[in-house]
Amino acid sequence: MHERILSVGETQGQWRDDIPGKGTEADVPDQVAADPYAIGFTGMGHLIAGIRTVALAESAGAPAVDATYEDVALARYPLGRAAYIVLSSSPDRPVAPTLREFARFILSREGQQVVLDHGVMLPLRAAQVEAARRLLGGGGDRSGCGPPM
Repeated sequence: MHERILSVGETQGQWRDDIPGKGTEADVPDQVAADPYAIGFTGMGHLIAGIRTVALAESAGAPAVDATYEDVALARYPLGRAAYIVLSSSPDRPVAPTLREFARFILSREGQQVVLDHGVMLPLRAAQVEAARRLLGGGGDRSGCGPPM
């Protein structure tokens, strides 16, 4: 939420500029840990000792799901998010070979292991890898890509 905080009351979802904020998403856990009344929003990779996650339900009456790595990875936690890489191309100008190979690496077993080892984001599920490979082109062609995750 960087330097702005969402409002409350009748204007929920509106940005407020009157509440000071500082830092980045990575700074939120330290700020929350330092204030017993604080609530923050950050990624799973930034969690630290001294803070707790909040269990959320998809809808009223639905069971609340805790923000565990497993529940986020399996898309059971309703506040999960995805990061996207967008490669620009057109019929007369395909994606640059270096960008295509970078994307293929990210989608490979080795690339997904790097994601896992980094510990900030979770690796893609097999269906996500396959869908991304199709978008990248080549259909079922896995040249340059490892086996599905």
